[in-house]
Amino acid sequence: MNYRCTRCTSPADSVMSFDYPGRSMWITDIDVLPEPGTGYLLCAAHASRLGAPVGWTLVDKRSPMARLFSVPA
Repeated sequence: MNYRCTRCTSPADSVMSFDYPGRSMWITDIDVLPEPGTGYLLCAAHASRLGAPVGWTLVDKRSPMARLFSVPA
């Protein structure tokens, strides 16, 4: 199964997760699908344009190399 970006129909390659009390958010590769309500699937274009709200911290934890294979369904 191909996973799709929550903002468009492009294939997703990363997950944006967040910690409201800690006012932080991070982007990771799709290794495991997030539990509902804990993260959002994003395509490369949307992940690269993502910005944190004022007063929040954004950490990019994605691998610097492109993946050759997708996450199995």
